[in-house]
Amino acid sequence: LLENMRREGYELCVSKPEVLYQEIDGESVIIDEYTYNIIVDYLCKSHFIERDLKMPMTKSAKMILIEDARENNLPMSMVCRKEDLTQRHRELFEFEAKRDFFDYLYLREDLQYLKGRKYQAKRNHINKFSSLYDWTFSPLRSEDMEECMCLEELWLQDAVLKNPNAETDYQNEKRIIRFLIENMEDLGVVAAAVRVEGKIVAFSLGSSINNDTFDVHIEKADRNFEGAFAIINQQMAEHLPQNFKYINREEDLGLEGLRKAKLSYHPYMLIEKDIATLCPNR
Repeated sequence: LLENMRREGYELCVSKPEVLYQEIDGESVIIDEYTYNIIVDYLCKSHFIERDLKMPMTKSAKMILIEDARENNLPMSMVCRKEDLTQRHRELFEFEAKRDFFDYLYLREDLQYLKGRKYQAKRNHINKFSSLYDWTFSPLRSEDMEECMCLEELWLQDAVLKNPNAETDYQNEKRIIRFLIENMEDLGVVAAAVRVEGKIVAFSLGSSINNDTFDVHIEKADRNFEGAFAIINQQMAEHLPQNFKYINREEDLGLEGLRKAKLSYHPYMLIEKDIATLCPNR
């Protein structure tokens, strides 16, 4: 298990085995089974079905989800790279490559330095922002959450006007943002913001995928501040620890404007991903 996790890019520390005890009726008893709850949203005909599952440490998360989907006759799909699944799991799913879910991978130095003619427009946006505003870049704190959520609500309202069919997706993302900020420390989220005269005008949330790749999960900015998106993008790249060579800025979900924006930063490569759908009869 440890070797498989290492090969898949996880970072972990291991100590010698230790017996765990719990107090039952005033007596110390060895723990021989441990479970924890996971909340799962099954997307079924555009509605989410929430499931609260017990997950024993002796089973993988994938197998728990597969068994639950089958037992309750629920559809199960996940976005992944086919090669990242074991042969055992591949045999249970059908795969369809989906361009909308391809990840955009960038060289960190490209986003940090924005060198060359192809990044001239980005540098212009940043220079304009710096000339117009007295700004700072600093880590987010948990007490900044409500201000971030106000900015997210402002962004959401504008986004829904442009793409009303995506409102449900935007609302789900809003819920995710709150969860990430509330649990920054536990989840290992790196969060930072650009402030103009003390007011948050852009923020970014991300985390490490492995030792050389950082993933940007969320990036929001107030469009009333010209260049705010460009500056938060560049500043995150500049302030990341030096071990990160790549930045993954995730997928574009088929949204035309988002795809155009991600392509304008000239990705190093696109990481192909599939929609894996559980086959009921396998």
